[in-house]
Amino acid sequence: NRPVYSNLNFPELTRYQQVSQGYHTFAVVGNGYTYVRKSMYIGDGMATIAIINSSTGLDLTLIADTTCPMSNANACFRVCNLAYYSGPVNAAIGNVYFNSVQFKDAASFSPFNAGSYLLSVSRSARPETTLVTTPVILNPRRIYTAYVLNWNPSPDTIQTLLVEDRRN
Repeated sequence: NRPVYSNLNFPELTRYQQVSQGYHTFAVVGNGYTYVRKSMYIGDGMATIAIINSSTGLDLTLIADTTCPMSNANACFRVCNLAYYSGPVNAAIGNVYFNSVQFKDAASFSPFNAGSYLLSVSRSARPETTLVTTPVILNPRRIYTAYVLNWNPSPDTIQTLLVEDRRN
């Protein structure tokens, strides 16, 4: 029953907001219209609520933002597929492969040495064709999620949104 954020554009995110553990109702509203309203359970850890496309229009999904053990020189990285029109995706960064990440799923975190990498994303359907490649810089003691998003209804129109979590 309180606004969390206004004027959110695609692809944009907000800072974490503290809420109590339990069920909360989230809504996406604009121009006097409620696009989606959904009750979701927030556990005892951190989470991201994402606005996504679905077969019935806009929807909300919860992504658990777990931690990843790391040393002072390492970072952690994962991929989260929010590209409704693309189906499962594969992602490769360095010598780590995230295979067949399903829509609304986040892969497990993998530790990386801090440094520069190329992230390549492809649909997992054969033949596997790279859809986007983007440079990524991983800083030490940071947690990263690369969100895979569609920017229109074509399955090959994807982009990535890299989020650096500075909890540690």
